[in-house]
Amino acid sequence: MKPIPPRRRTRRGARTALAVTLAVGLTGAGALIFANTAQAADTLGGAAAQSGRYFGAAIAPNFLGETQYADTLNAEFNSIVAENAMKWDATEPNRGQFNFSGGDTLVAHAEANGMEVRGHTLVWHAQQPGWVQGLTGDDLRQAMTDHIAGVAGHYQGRISSWDVVNEAFEEDGSRRQSNLQQQLGDGWIEEAFRAADAADPDARLCYNDYNTDGINAKSDGIYAMVEDFLARGVPIDCVGFQSHLSTDSNLSTYQANLERFAALGVDVEITELDVGGSGSAQADVYRTVTEACVAVDRCNGITTWGITDKYSWRGDDTPLLFDDAYQKKEAYDAVLEVLNSAAPSDEPTGEPEQDQALPETFEWESTGELVDQQQTAPDRQLVSIKDPSVVNVDGQYHVYATTADTGGGWSLTYFGGFSDWSEAGDAEQLHLTTTAVGGGYRAAPQVFYFEPDDQWYLIYQTGLPSFSTLDGPGAPESASAAQNFISAHDPIVDEGSSYVVDYWVTCDEANCYMFFSNSNNTFFRMQTTVDEFPGGFGDTQVLMASPGDNGLFEALNLYKVGDTDQYLLIIEAIGASGDRYFRSWTADSLDALGDEWTPLADSESDPFAGAANVSFPGGAWTNDISHGEMVRTNPDQTMQIDPCDMQYLYQGRDPASNGMEYSQLPYCLGLLTNTNPAC
Repeated sequence: MKPIPPRRRTRRGARTALAVTLAVGLTGAGALIFANTAQAADTLGGAAAQSGRYFGAAIAPNFLGETQYADTLNAEFNSIVAENAMKWDATEPNRGQFNFSGGDTLVAHAEANGMEVRGHTLVWHAQQPGWVQGLTGDDLRQAMTDHIAGVAGHYQGRISSWDVVNEAFEEDGSRRQSNLQQQLGDGWIEEAFRAADAADPDARLCYNDYNTDGINAKSDGIYAMVEDFLARGVPIDCVGFQSHLSTDSNLSTYQANLERFAALGVDVEITELDVGGSGSAQADVYRTVTEACVAVDRCNGITTWGITDKYSWRGDDTPLLFDDAYQKKEAYDAVLEVLNSAAPSDEPTGEPEQDQALPETFEWESTGELVDQQQTAPDRQLVSIKDPSVVNVDGQYHVYATTADTGGGWSLTYFGGFSDWSEAGDAEQLHLTTTAVGGGYRAAPQVFYFEPDDQWYLIYQTGLPSFSTLDGPGAPESASAAQNFISAHDPIVDEGSSYVVDYWVTCDEANCYMFFSNSNNTFFRMQTTVDEFPGGFGDTQVLMASPGDNGLFEALNLYKVGDTDQYLLIIEAIGASGDRYFRSWTADSLDALGDEWTPLADSESDPFAGAANVSFPGGAWTNDISHGEMVRTNPDQTMQIDPCDMQYLYQGRDPASNGMEYSQLPYCLGLLTNTNPAC
């Protein structure tokens, strides 16, 4: 299995957050540029913001007292990074004794002026305090993870992205033989990223290095590491390209290098840009780098390693955009021109992410086979796990699913208590035949918290819609015996139908609606009031139908879209080759029927999710994108999703299993991540 757990930090979501910050922070400088404005900006930060990017500078807290320094920073830049104030020797000079004074000064300045902050750097072989350099083995490992927890934890929620590890590769693409590499082995970088993820789950996590200004042996080595991390579910979000350049630098593959990393599914950032030289030759290099960034959609922004030549670490090379007297250089004009020419972001500024609507088309990345069935069912040999329902509570996922056995029987299972999808396959599965739910036909679960009654419900099919109550999502052993919502279906449901399946509940403030389908490819809805739930269901009506046509098949899901008034309906269909995919519609009310639902992405060639729009970085393992559930923003009865961070837990199967009897198909679970949110 090669799970690629989707990150909670999405690129476009991060850009939206930056736009909100800029709306506050750049207005005073006259640099606020709204997303779809054609007017050219007159500052670097303002111009970058038009395409949802940042333009930042590395700064030192002791220079903020200089008026020209602070004024130039505040007027021109919308992002900062500490030159040295957040490195290990500065933040933990003695073991366990932290000093955040310099970093706190920078973060406070950024927040007061509407700037984002990049964190640099959590782990580096250089600028380690003396007490670190003599540590060995597990003692060094513990010191490293404690340091990450201490620093990233201190700034949790205030840093947009962290350079978790800095400069860990040699020029030939091998690992640098630092004390970290020699004492901890190849796994230390992964350990650092996992520790950073635990300390600040909302920050983007980056690897940062120099001499990666094109496709070369060093960048190849880093590329292989990132590819491996993604394949194994190691949390990494971006790669930083330092770009300490000169007018003689060969940049022939600079953009291509950014593009290949972005194609892996990580963001790219120019993190320490400076160019030794002067005049038009220097300007041309700055122009090339900036053009490369704005040409790559996943390039979040550019940081120059300083503001003025006056304080540059390469002072004799005059490498920055402002000279010793803070005068703009020819290179400044080149950068500003390119930033202003970039395509404007389509993201409206100043609105919370969840106020955004859905995209018109969808693109997804899938993990490999994430979860297989475990043989935990007494006296049964299981062949598949399918139909998952998932909630996240207190940072932990809980999943209920259907299992099928060699005898064609269907029943339920539970697994959960993990915080990272890379752990899902190892989570122990508890078979619900060992609980009061019992044996017999049990399938297609849906789990949610019914907030009005402070009660957890597990819904499933038994031939009728049934439910059990739970003490909590992670307490399957507490499940009550099955109870039916209704004693029989309305005659219009059973007429000419051999079965009814896939019950789904979504509630608004007043009513709860139950949706389901029959073997005639007809979908129904019945309802009750919130006050009467789980009783009172009636008033069965046809939602939509395609009799004799697998254009509508089964596995309906219905969600509230963020904080909008929009609802998303998805239904599984069967394509021309027999492969399953999802169609989608939207409406502004749960009460909508038929053509009151507006088609969104509703064809096999343009599906909500299907073979046509799902990529498999680890290698395709299924053509079926079938029955599953979105990962919701909260576990309650409203079924709310975040349109800026969509994930879908689904069932898929080996295409070689085509032609097998349905109950014996070897379904297992995978996870989709939406890669083109409209926010």
